[in-house]
Amino acid sequence: MFKSDKKEYLNYTEEYLAEQRAVRKAKVFIPFMIVLVVVVSVSLGIMFMRYNCFETISEGCWAVLESSTKDREVVDESGYYYTGFGLGVTRYPKQDTIAFDNTEGGGDTRAKVVFADGGCAYLYSLVRIDLPKKVDDRIRFINLTNNDYSNFEESLRFAVITASKEIAMDFTSIEVLSFRRAEFANSLYERIEKSSVFADYGVTMTQFSLTGTEFDPQTQRFLTKLLEEREKANEDVRLAKREQKAAEHRVMAERLKQEVE
Repeated sequence: MFKSDKKEYLNYTEEYLAEQRAVRKAKVFIPFMIVLVVVVSVSLGIMFMRYNCFETISEGCWAVLESSTKDREVVDESGYYYTGFGLGVTRYPKQDTIAFDNTEGGGDTRAKVVFADGGCAYLYSLVRIDLPKKVDDRIRFINLTNNDYSNFEESLRFAVITASKEIAMDFTSIEVLSFRRAEFANSLYERIEKSSVFADYGVTMTQFSLTGTEFDPQTQRFLTKLLEEREKANEDVRLAKREQKAAEHRVMAERLKQEVE
């Protein structure tokens, strides 16, 4: 073999061996990278799920994204939002219905009132509202409530209780129980609507309903006795009218008899 041929042969051998080494490295490197990508993806997924890095804002809600530095962003459109680490999310309904009643889970939020005749009662009520629609009004709302919806609910409850106590002094318990109940409920609605809580928070009341009146035992006994007395008096009046008509019929019959004779 000539020297030139030998040299070419050696160069070919080295190139071949280099290619083989590169192939072996690629066979090891590519699976390694695939495994690495899978591990990183799974780890990121677990981390995002564990730390709630994505939040869903559904239809009918708006939300406030609040960072650890108290920077706030109002979100109105539904969808998925990246919240990152340490970013809080507070959801608010666009419309809401708040009941003031006595439930095991919600506690006693009724209004206790005293009527003009001294009777006492607990009022059950329901308020439907529209929360602020403009971004500036929403920012003002969350600043006033310190981004805590329960603070607004407590302010609304105070407004309902205050209005209920004021209006109750213009009615007697028997009126609210019977013939002036609708007037009482309407007066209550008008007084609550004028409350500063709606102007302060930029909230609109769309409906108010007086859903129940629970008189205390002493007032209930008084009302029951009063209704019984009224019913007895009405029955006496009806009986007297029937006797009067019967007497008139007897007189008329006697006259007709005399005319015939």
